[in-house]
Amino acid sequence: IGGRITDVKIDVCRKTNFWRVGQGETGEGFVEVEWSVFDLLTRRTVYKATTKGYGTLKHSNYEGIELLFEDALGAAIHNLGSDMPFNDLVFNGIAPDKMPKSINDPHESPNRLFDPNEKITLNLDNASHAPAAGRWEDIKDSVVIIQKAGHGSGFFITDQGHILTNAHVVGDADRMRIVTSGKKEKLVAEVLRLDRKRDVALLKLEDTPPGFNIKPLPLRLSQTQVGEDIFVIGAPSYTRLQDTLTKGIVSAQRIMPHTRLPIIQADAEVHGGNSGGPLLDANGNVVGITVSKYTDADGPLSGLNNFIPIESALEALDINLSSGNAKARGAPVTLESAEDRDWRENAPF
Repeated sequence: IGGRITDVKIDVCRKTNFWRVGQGETGEGFVEVEWSVFDLLTRRTVYKATTKGYGTLKHSNYEGIELLFEDALGAAIHNLGSDMPFNDLVFNGIAPDKMPKSINDPHESPNRLFDPNEKITLNLDNASHAPAAGRWEDIKDSVVIIQKAGHGSGFFITDQGHILTNAHVVGDADRMRIVTSGKKEKLVAEVLRLDRKRDVALLKLEDTPPGFNIKPLPLRLSQTQVGEDIFVIGAPSYTRLQDTLTKGIVSAQRIMPHTRLPIIQADAEVHGGNSGGPLLDANGNVVGITVSKYTDADGPLSGLNNFIPIESALEALDINLSSGNAKARGAPVTLESAEDRDWRENAPF
């Protein structure tokens, strides 16, 4: 069950005393909410309803606006509970008479523009061998925000609009909103394929505006070395922090205990919203994808972050590679220590 607030009206009177010191607010509030019930079995929205809520505050309070909003929203939720078709559907399993035709969400349509099994081949000969210093502003143009309810990050790997990100950023969506660097373009991408075990997803832009120049990031498949400088680009925590660049070093090469898949541990600062963004070497080549943080009972641990090796991500998504040169491979990753296993690693953000 999900709700989208479509209208809010709050009318307040701010009270002050003789010395014009604020005493809080009184007033009234109104909220309108559009509710949707999504059926996980049939993968579609099966019911929609709109409810309204009203709240009043007669005695001044320093948190008057917040209280008015909460009261009005609470009333809207109460009114949803009083909706008989909603009750019949959720509690008794009785579907509305007009469910199949009258309720249709185009974003949940199974219709596709692209073949999810289309063959994709990346050229490895375009890897950069020059330091990225002075070029980071251009490199940022290849990184995007990926939105549905929340947001994550992603990056272009082809000039046809293919984007890599995390599977947990995409969730169960068929399509995602794409916001390009500097919020210049707001586009839509279709989810082509994903691998939840490796936590990677491949998207493709449905359309591009005239003059929009896609700059795919170069890839490097050779293993990163412990102590090597690395860089992360993404939108940590807030979309307004899009294009944030952080720096760190590779801390270790590890194996995830539950999946037995390789992971890069690095200390570059990342937060919620960085998920799916690129991990780059000092020359601006993608070597990994931001995925998660180490956590303990008190929450995420600072400086202990996980990144998916780019080669592992491409393999999971069945993306082909083409190169005139033999692919350079590093030494095999080592298993994590028993001490490391005490930390819970599966905390995607």
